[in-house]
Amino acid sequence: MQLQSDSQAGSPEWLRPSEVAALFRVSRQHIYRLIRRGDLAAVWVGGTPRIHRDELARFVAEGGRRPGDEDLPRYRRYRRRYAR
Repeated sequence: MQLQSDSQAGSPEWLRPSEVAALFRVSRQHIYRLIRRGDLAAVWVGGTPRIHRDELARFVAEGGRRPGDEDLPRYRRYRRRYAR
């Protein structure tokens, strides 16, 4: 997925969850879940999170991994996250 800069695409640098959901073809609730878990960094503006295009590029480049989980395989990350 190619995320273009503001001058190239004519779109804003900060995106709402609904816009990010449309890019990834997932639900808006899933984007909120990624933000709550810390997988996707966001800045809250007026009660609505905004996600920077650079953060989306990082998220895609790292395969959806949260920072610090690079050493764990994907299935282990989820087991650890939900283990009690």
